[in-house]
Amino acid sequence: MTASPALLRLAGLDRFTIPEKRYPTPLPPALEANYCYTIDGGHSILVVLANEYREGKPVADYLVPAAVRTVLRRGYTVNEGPLNGGSTPSSGAGSPTPRRSGCSKRLTM
Repeated sequence: MTASPALLRLAGLDRFTIPEKRYPTPLPPALEANYCYTIDGGHSILVVLANEYREGKPVADYLVPAAVRTVLRRGYTVNEGPLNGGSTPSSGAGSPTPRRSGCSKRLTM
């Protein structure tokens, strides 16, 4: 499974991904649901950077592709809830938020 077409559209990446590509090794389910292969960045996970997100703003505005290896190495937190910040439910289990030094787990989606 990879990121849904709706999620890729929300992130503005639907035209910049190759849907047939898969990561060569199994990913944790939360990452697999947000996986995509971008034309310019390769194997990626759609994430919201906790230190960039502003409370009350649509989460979809903050979705960015991050390299799979970076997310696996630095760690991530999966926050449950709507992808758009509250008005409609998402179809997935939330979006991973990479941990950054000096960043607390404050983003709840």
